[in-house]
Amino acid sequence: MEENTSYTNEIEFDLKAIFTAVRDRIFLLILVAAAGMIITYLCSRVFITPTYDSTTKIYVLNRQNSDAAAITYSDLQSATQLTKDYMELVTTRPVLEAVISALELENISYEELADKISVSTATDGRIISIRATDENPQEAKAIADEVRNAVSAQIIKVMDVEAVNVVEEANLPEKKARPANIKNAVIGGTVALLVALVIILIQTVMDDRIKNADDVQNYLGVSVLGTIPMDEKKQRRKQVKKKKAKKKF
Repeated sequence: MEENTSYTNEIEFDLKAIFTAVRDRIFLLILVAAAGMIITYLCSRVFITPTYDSTTKIYVLNRQNSDAAAITYSDLQSATQLTKDYMELVTTRPVLEAVISALELENISYEELADKISVSTATDGRIISIRATDENPQEAKAIADEVRNAVSAQIIKVMDVEAVNVVEEANLPEKKARPANIKNAVIGGTVALLVALVIILIQTVMDDRIKNADDVQNYLGVSVLGTIPMDEKKQRRKQVKKKKAKKKF
């Protein structure tokens, strides 16, 4: 029973000590967080090259004839399932090599071009979004448009569909997509704050110095009968003597 009480008191003491340590260093923590935000923001703005996104959309419907009335629910289900296959074709070698040839991208391989392209679609949807990313906004638009043209031809050839309709032409991006400097700054400030808190926590938990009567009872398990007050005037005289001695040297 006494051991449980001692353990509980120790936990309460540790929590109190940690809270006090954090409270006493609150301004330092604010400075650390602010410094982390500023440094991360500057690094994000200076060292990360801005990139731009351009998106184009296509619509594919596999049907056996051009009569709209002949489209059945089964056709729609089949088209939805085939959408994933169409998406896979976007980043295939024939499509990307056709894009490289059309745009005369001599200094880029099809693997590098594939890294610049992403494909997505809504759940159970048949509209495919093709997004191209590049450091040059005009280049991003040109790549998106050419990928759309190349994959449309490949879908008609390989999947035997009648047509691929353009839902949306590629846009010319005016604002950069990345980096998100403000977001990065917030993350940097948060990480710096957490690191500072962990350091304070470790210092507080590892600090086993006896500073007051409560520490004597907590660490040694004995009661303090009395304390000897410190002679503040004597301490001040000692400090003055030390300063004078340093000045002489």
